[in-house]
Amino acid sequence: MKRGGKPKGIAAANKKRKSDAEALAGSPLEQALFDVKRIETAAATFATARPVKHVVLESVCKEDRLKVVFQQALHGLKADLRESDTYKLYQGTELAALDADKA
Repeated sequence: MKRGGKPKGIAAANKKRKSDAEALAGSPLEQALFDVKRIETAAATFATARPVKHVVLESVCKEDRLKVVFQQALHGLKADLRESDTYKLYQGTELAALDADKA
């Protein structure tokens, strides 16, 4: 590898990386959640909230898309029991690997 050059793994990952709009297209999150005005308003509300700092987010998820995600998680996930001398756990599928188009 040349000095200053990117390793092949990073270069390949960058080519596969989608734009933010493409990545959020299949997301259950509302696009308006990432609106700059909404973020600034939430930050100001959080900073002045009393007695503890908090913010209430409304309309965070698209209901129809969230139902698809729920059904996929309910019926599409499986977990395998992994155990050793010191621990026992169930290892499931990485949620990021789920296909957004499958229900």
